[in-house]
Amino acid sequence: MVKSPLSLPHTERGGYRVGLSYWLAFQASYPFGELEITPGELILRTLFRCHRFPKEQIRKLSQFSGLLSRGLRIEHSQPSCPRFVVFWSRRLAPLLAALAAGGFPVELPKPSNQKMEQTASSRYNLLFVGLNLYHVAMASLARGSSSWFR
Repeated sequence: MVKSPLSLPHTERGGYRVGLSYWLAFQASYPFGELEITPGELILRTLFRCHRFPKEQIRKLSQFSGLLSRGLRIEHSQPSCPRFVVFWSRRLAPLLAALAAGGFPVELPKPSNQKMEQTASSRYNLLFVGLNLYHVAMASLARGSSSWFR
């Protein structure tokens, strides 16, 4: 846990997704990634490589939402690193706050004006409801007892 904004260097374990884009990327879950925050750079250690992002080459750090998780999106101009970089963190809010206090270009999430914000658990439930409906429809078609698709 990030104790204070001045507790640099700070190291945190998590997952990551690195590649050309979200769809063309390698993903590893917790605990196979490690993000180290130093006063001058971010260091992402993956299974196969170590990616260094000097502070002056980081364009923006922001929250990124995947299907079931949230992470830190690192937008950069470092030519030796993949274009798309996300570090999945279980403690994203303190991580973003520490990065902002450390002088990194952080875009904090905007407060939501919606009554019900879609969370990871609601996405998870929606996914399984959809899969259950799909299986019911396919079972009905297999039996030939449904007029849903006629």
